[in-house]
Amino acid sequence: MPFFTPIKIGGLCAAAFTLGLSAQSVLAQDAPSTPPTEHIVMILGDTFFPTVSYVDPGDTLRFVNASGFEQSVTSGDGGWSVGPIADQAEATLTAEADMALLFFGTPGVDPDTDAALEAAEGTLSFDAAPLQD
Repeated sequence: MPFFTPIKIGGLCAAAFTLGLSAQSVLAQDAPSTPPTEHIVMILGDTFFPTVSYVDPGDTLRFVNASGFEQSVTSGDGGWSVGPIADQAEATLTAEADMALLFFGTPGVDPDTDAALEAAEGTLSFDAAPLQD
């Protein structure tokens, strides 16, 4: 079993190595994996910013509480949650492929007006982020 086979290319002789590996398997092994991305989600009272976070499994979500009061963030199905998160504090969560995508904040009271605030609503998406022109 030879380790290389001479081949002729345009009058030149070259050696083609025979290792029994397909080009795809070699490229897949050598391709660098994409490192996880950190996504910051601001909690702003009755809203999240951004309202939709485009993530990949393994990415980190960093929830930063700038609401003026303690918050928790919970998925729509109750399968995951972070918090309670003190005002001006943060908490992290790792995105998983099978996690619920809709999430809510804690309903609260506006510290300036004492008005009731509805729970903030946000969404995770494993789709590619839309491009803007």
